Amino acid sequence: SYSPGYMSKYVKRKTGKTFSQNLERHKLSVAAQLLAGTDMSIEAVASECGYANPSGLFKRFVAAYGVTPGRFRKALRQIV
Repeated sequence: SYSPGYMSKYVKRKTGKTFSQNLERHKLSVAAQLLAGTDMSIEAVASECGYANPSGLFKRFVAAYGVTPGRFRKALRQIV
């Protein structure tokens, strides 16, 4: 029975990041795991991770990892 404002401040105090930043980091981590470990299409990965459309995943993935999801997957497959 905590207020959203209290929980937001609590999460920020404990993690140093906002709830939204933590959620985004988690979604990108799941996307990276799916790209590395499955043959799901990038569109399916985006949907599975909660992005309304693949362009949202592309933009955030490039900002976080410096490469597109497709290049990320291709690079991992070349390593293995």
